[in-house]
Amino acid sequence: MRKGKVIKCPICGNENYFKPSRLKKNARFCSVKCANLALIGCKPNKGSFKKGQIPWNKGKDFIQIRGTNHPNWKGGLIKCRGYVFIRMPEHPRSNPGGYYPEHRYVVEQKLNRILKSCEVVHHIDGNRSNNSLKNLYLFSSKNKHDKHHGNQYNRKNPILKPNI
Repeated sequence: MRKGKVIKCPICGNENYFKPSRLKKNARFCSVKCANLALIGCKPNKGSFKKGQIPWNKGKDFIQIRGTNHPNWKGGLIKCRGYVFIRMPEHPRSNPGGYYPEHRYVVEQKLNRILKSCEVVHHIDGNRSNNSLKNLYLFSSKNKHDKHHGNQYNRKNPILKPNI
């Protein structure tokens, strides 16, 4: 014989069995979704339109403002995990959103070629948003970059000077 209780969810009406440990925590809802709906005071959506009702936006044209015309445009620069990304949809190695890491672009401009995918650009001072040439070091492989960081923690790290 089970010691819990069957309680009806006040939001969706489903009946659910709750263990005694859940009953101590004042369990009343069948799911997190129903609990959240109760917090904001809503009933589950069973269709917001009645039959024959026409939505207010049917047949209206909406202009999508993108890029430089959008009020939130910040010049095509975004920051992610400390790195600065530039909007460059035409670059062959840009991400699906059309952004490319600025530190890689700076090195590419200096070398006049596109970096190989295996090449790693290292920030000497550790500041990922400092993309001056004096702060960038180009490793020919991820393995060499990892060895540099391994030496850094063992205190055998040679001081890097820009090699670009």
